[in-house]
Amino acid sequence: MNKIDLAAGGLALCYLIHDGEELLTYRESSRWALGRLPERVALPAGLREHGWSQRHINIGIGLMGLNWAGAALAGLRSGGRSAWFQNALATWTLHGFGHLGLCLLRRGYVSGAATAPLVIGHGVWALRVLREEGVPRRVSAAGMAATLPVLVAAHAGAEVIARLLDRADATGESAGAAGPDCPGGAAGPDGPDSQGGSDGRADAARDEGAGEMWAVQYHRSGGPEVLRVEEIAAPSPRDGQVLVRTLASGISRIDALYRRGRLPHGPTFPKQTGFDAIGEVVQGRAGAIRPGDRVAVVLGLEPLRGRGTTVELLAVEPSRCGAFPAGYEPRVEDCALVLGGLTALRAVRDGLRPRRGERVLVVGAGGPVGLAAIQIARGAGAVVDAVAGSAALEECLGLGADEAYDYRGEEAAQLRASRRYDGMVVAAGRPSDWFNAVRRGGRAALTDGGAWPGSVVRAVRAGVRSIPIAAGHGSGDLRWLARRIVGGDLVPVVGRRYGVGEVGRAHAELGAGPTRGARIIDHLRVP
Repeated sequence: MNKIDLAAGGLALCYLIHDGEELLTYRESSRWALGRLPERVALPAGLREHGWSQRHINIGIGLMGLNWAGAALAGLRSGGRSAWFQNALATWTLHGFGHLGLCLLRRGYVSGAATAPLVIGHGVWALRVLREEGVPRRVSAAGMAATLPVLVAAHAGAEVIARLLDRADATGESAGAAGPDCPGGAAGPDGPDSQGGSDGRADAARDEGAGEMWAVQYHRSGGPEVLRVEEIAAPSPRDGQVLVRTLASGISRIDALYRRGRLPHGPTFPKQTGFDAIGEVVQGRAGAIRPGDRVAVVLGLEPLRGRGTTVELLAVEPSRCGAFPAGYEPRVEDCALVLGGLTALRAVRDGLRPRRGERVLVVGAGGPVGLAAIQIARGAGAVVDAVAGSAALEECLGLGADEAYDYRGEEAAQLRASRRYDGMVVAAGRPSDWFNAVRRGGRAALTDGGAWPGSVVRAVRAGVRSIPIAAGHGSGDLRWLARRIVGGDLVPVVGRRYGVGEVGRAHAELGAGPTRGARIIDHLRVP
């Protein structure tokens, strides 16, 4: 590969790195930028106040990626002579300076600023390479300006697609999502539109958008000691949202990473913690969700932007809620299956897609993702083995594993080179240690985002197809989980249960001691 090829291929690689940062942080910056536009600039309702939705950002970055990927490919095919490639490269370089300029204007972090030096550095180097190699210069003001309508088209397309998807989520298509036990088809209906039965609490709470509520927040990055239970203004749900009185929320390793500032996040404080919760809708009506419904909730990346689930009241879009069947009163322990269950569902259903009788290995099976994956894979007809710490082995066997191995034992060491399994879910630990346990051509679903980059390369070397899995959010999948909880097909396992005033201790104990089940915050235990 020559320098021109590196210049062209580097454009696509830089885009992936730079826009990975923007995927995590762009929404807060968009709210700041759009809020500075003159009032005479007409914007859709709520956009100036809240910024672009995360779904819009995801789609928009994907659409823009088509432009940069196409330009990089044109550069490779033409030996750097493509006008599209050269103008895209020059625009890309200026775009990096734009990020730094916005940082100066804001006097703080703006999305994309952390990787802007990479963008600028690659662009300057690549343009110099083209000049040194004698490639005819085809950069022009008109060519660079052509990126602007591409940007506008990407945003417009993203908004249209996002609204269509939001509308589909809101209507719910009450048939629910397909699970591993009904491949390609729909699960049965969720039940009646109205769940009623709220013993008057929903009616009494219709005016609860006013007043105060408790929330766990932090005003600076740091250790568990920065977490505080504070009284803040209760949210008022805007159009298209419902207000949920929470019963319980979960905590996870990613909560701690954001709290410590180890992952990119916006500069605005205070921030809240928590990605998932269960509770009751007390106000608002959107799509199939209405007051009195008991729901499971997953937020996505809102903790970066000041919204979390370890709060008394949560204003949330129905696309992020899954209703429990009518008449079911959720238990605090059911929260153990929300985020962990959603991740496990996607790992098994979308990652492994096991056929009846296939052998599946679950590594890191003692945590919430692993224990849920055992049950879901077994429900799909797979033969399931588990690798976990000694504290969780009996739990794994009780939930459906045929064999359970202590990850420190000799039998587990032998599994690593056995080529015994058709598929594998890695819920914890280093995936690369286990790829040789999977037959060549088999699949490995990786649920720890921190393990993805290096593992993908090692999986290729081992002849295994690796599939990175993120929980995301989806009302259909949450309804699927809710029905399985009610039916007893999925059993929650709670390792440790904390009160609201013990959130700091809960964070401090993350990763301490043997893993068995989920750690949850009981919102009925308020200081």
